[in-house]
Amino acid sequence: MSSNKDFPELNTLDNDGVRVIVRKCRDPGTENGAILTATTSFWLSCTPQHAFNFLKDNSRRFQWDILCEGHHQVEELHRITYGTNPGNFTSIIRTLNPEDKDMRILQECYANGMESGLGEEAGVSCEGSVVTVAYQLLIGTPAEIDNPDLDAVKKMNKFVTSTVNNIRHALKCSSF
Repeated sequence: MSSNKDFPELNTLDNDGVRVIVRKCRDPGTENGAILTATTSFWLSCTPQHAFNFLKDNSRRFQWDILCEGHHQVEELHRITYGTNPGNFTSIIRTLNPEDKDMRILQECYANGMESGLGEEAGVSCEGSVVTVAYQLLIGTPAEIDNPDLDAVKKMNKFVTSTVNNIRHALKCSSF
């Protein structure tokens, strides 16, 4: 069973609406602990296919993923494809940085059947995409859920906001 602790003070428009939650994990088959999750969804002014292709391209991951900055190479250890779209998959990735030898990145790539996303602002149509970014980190024992390390909370918030800014910059998309 899991229980959550929310940090609404980090849930502001100033930082792209990042939501940070700490939850207790005692699920069978997983390591017991407090898991910190930071996530946000945001708009990109490019086609969904362009955004999807960019984000799933491991050779360009260093351009947007804060965990891969400075390390241009990553290795995909395993990929599980699902659904009817061959571009829908979950993969386990690691950076080729010796300092991060124990870190693994779990990436889920999923595109629904929509060919494009359309929005309208003041009568002007614009094409775009909604992207969700999330990071999770095991931060300690289940007992630490009531008093988590606020530096870890701030760090995760920075991971998400930096990643969003990196994606926007790499794809030359403004923040709408």
